[in-house]
Amino acid sequence: FPTLDFELEPGDLVQAEPDSMLCMDPGVVITATTGGVAKRGISGGLRSMLAGESLFRAEFTAKRPAQKLSLAPAQHGE
Repeated sequence: FPTLDFELEPGDLVQAEPDSMLCMDPGVVITATTGGVAKRGISGGLRSMLAGESLFRAEFTAKRPAQKLSLAPAQHGE
């Protein structure tokens, strides 16, 4: 399966779908957000859900230098 690898510096932020994190260094912090639903409104969030996207997003933020983060699709073939 394909992976997407990042090397993050302090303050770098990556947004991804939930369940996409394969591995990460301990200096990376995960937070959950609504992925901009406040900007798009409820109808935008519902459209995303109907298209198979999650209403939520995971945000990965580096707190230390040279932190590694690897993401992969939640399902094979994506």
